[in-house]
Amino acid sequence: MRVLVVDDHWIVESAVARALAPAEHEVIGVRSPESLGKLLATDRDFQLALVDLDYQKESRRSGLAALEMCSTAGVPAAVITSDGEQNRLLHLLAAFEFYPDTLTLLSKSNAEKDWRDIATAVAYGHHPNPKASTRFRPPRRGISWINSLVRQSDELALWRAAASYDRHATIMQATGIRSRALSKFLDRAATAAHRVQHEFFDVAPPENQPEAGTRNKPLQVVTGFAKAYAPFFDDPDVERLVNESWGTGARQEGQGRAAGVQRRKSRLGRRS
Repeated sequence: MRVLVVDDHWIVESAVARALAPAEHEVIGVRSPESLGKLLATDRDFQLALVDLDYQKESRRSGLAALEMCSTAGVPAAVITSDGEQNRLLHLLAAFEFYPDTLTLLSKSNAEKDWRDIATAVAYGHHPNPKASTRFRPPRRGISWINSLVRQSDELALWRAAASYDRHATIMQATGIRSRALSKFLDRAATAAHRVQHEFFDVAPPENQPEAGTRNKPLQVVTGFAKAYAPFFDDPDVERLVNESWGTGARQEGQGRAAGVQRRKSRLGRRS
């Protein structure tokens, strides 16, 4: 079986190759989504891809681009990530949001057994254990994690502005949004950010009743969150996927995600 490793560090490819050597699987690595695209343009004969989410200086594009390429080429993919990469959370949530066929999540740390297990499962035509990815997949009911933060692609500009500015006036100037609309966005975005932090990092939720003098609290929450996840909100593939799924206008909860996923599946089916 041939296995792809899409990671900017050669050492990860080397570790996977050592782990899979006893089963005589062939391991081929690329360092970026751009390199992956060039490889798949001439060779799609891979049965499994292990995809990192961040390529640092190797590429401005993220693992979402790599997952798209693997999906288009019909190569089953699993996400690999380093433990403690908390600032990768939104990319991880987006991976399972927009590419629900992604097999599972694997750690890069002491992961030899997990790599062997997934390779063995795929080689024998079995579905790998998805348990590690369960909590990062969209909830079955209600709005998803990513859609709660970004209802439509236009809001990404607000998140980007919030990563750069910490005053209502400067955000309004940078984006052209009106004061009332900005306040509504900040209130909703702050609630969504608290929800994500509480679920994944055990951060205590805010009190139901705001304290005196906390008029700017939503702004503080949103700017802090935006700065922590600036690479996500600045990712061109995130903007493309959000636009495909939810467009530039708000849709009812759940309907946009289902329609967007179905549109991508139909488009990828036509490509293959």
